[in-house]
Amino acid sequence: SPGTTKRGAWSPVSSYPPHIPSDPEEQAQFVVEAHQSMLHNESFRWYAQQRGIEGRIESCELGWHEGWLVLPIKSPMNEVEGIVLRAGPQAEKLTGLRFTQPRGQRSMIYCPDWSLLTRADCIYIVFGMIDALTLSELRLAVVTTTGGAKSFDASWLEEYRKPIVVVPDKEEEPQAYSLLTNLD
Repeated sequence: SPGTTKRGAWSPVSSYPPHIPSDPEEQAQFVVEAHQSMLHNESFRWYAQQRGIEGRIESCELGWHEGWLVLPIKSPMNEVEGIVLRAGPQAEKLTGLRFTQPRGQRSMIYCPDWSLLTRADCIYIVFGMIDALTLSELRLAVVTTTGGAKSFDASWLEEYRKPIVVVPDKEEEPQAYSLLTNLD
């Protein structure tokens, strides 16, 4: 039923996406609380396990809030700059949404592991946060955008002078070719 997880713990799920604060301090607190919720309630880890990103829970401070996977967008200095929520199956069914974010949040670069990005010989670009977490789980330097395949800004990678590989999902090839033409 809505609000339950696979192991039976209760997590409220609504037909509306949860409120996400837009104030930076409140966002940082939201991330901490959602992360603690996931760490202290093993039943909230099932969605991350199902998606193959359980190994990123601690390092990326993934969390769980009212049936949504909380994905903090962090700076290279590990500061919360934004938040994206990915609906779990029940939340997606009830809301009709796969993702939500704070009102007015711009598209941003998402990098699960900034230190890996600076050390790597090659950078991978994917068009999805779960895809980025999956490649990060494989210890590949990866980035994506928080705003969809068409919103990746090539200038985000200007300071990195190394080979870049774009890995589009099926039907995202046009966006990949467009991005490649903008990369130097």
